[in-house]
Amino acid sequence: FSMPVLVADVGTHLTRVGWGVDSQPSHIYRTATLDENGQEVKNPIQRGLVQDWDAMEALWQDMFHKRLGSREEGAAMPAVVLADSPSVLERERERTAELLFEKFQIPAYFVGSQAVFSVYSAGRVSSLVCDLGHGTTHCMAVHEGFAYPHTVERMELGGQDADAYLTAQLAERNAGLGLEKTPGVVRALKERDVRVAKDLAQESLRLRTAAAVAAAATTGTAAASSAAAATPAAAAA
Repeated sequence: FSMPVLVADVGTHLTRVGWGVDSQPSHIYRTATLDENGQEVKNPIQRGLVQDWDAMEALWQDMFHKRLGSREEGAAMPAVVLADSPSVLERERERTAELLFEKFQIPAYFVGSQAVFSVYSAGRVSSLVCDLGHGTTHCMAVHEGFAYPHTVERMELGGQDADAYLTAQLAERNAGLGLEKTPGVVRALKERDVRVAKDLAQESLRLRTAAAVAAAATTGTAAASSAAAATPAAAAA
């Protein structure tokens, strides 16, 4: 099989794409169409499902022509392997195949399960896969390299919901500073500082105690400053 093979994983937030001969993606970027100035215009995928097929076509156009240079003079279009989400509808798979074959004239196309690819990447053939994405969360059983569709559990809960919750928490503490207008900042804070608590009750108690101590220290400092300011005035009187 001598033709080049493009491997793509197009998610709600990020697109990962690279060549089959490489062990890592060559490009990782936001799933969004760009204007002539390179600014993000529209994300065609919401909660794992395509909502705008014109924008999706523009996304593939950008991938083939700009990101990978597949249409250089004399270059053949590659075969495409697409990592597929278990929530994708059959008609959506068919429309993607129609777009790739008829619009971009690719020579071959294969749709593979994200869960199976994840198991293979870990050096296994059987596992229970939990995929926490930006827009959705999926759990699925994989046995001997086969995904079992009847085991799929899907929740419309993902990283974007964690971003929204963190933004709301910061706003409640008057620390939002307009962060709802700059989601990238909140996402960076989440990825840098947020983690899963092993014992939520104990950790919540520790944080409340630390907050109370900090508040008491702040109040004490303010009171001491007020007293110090009042002393010279009393002496002058």
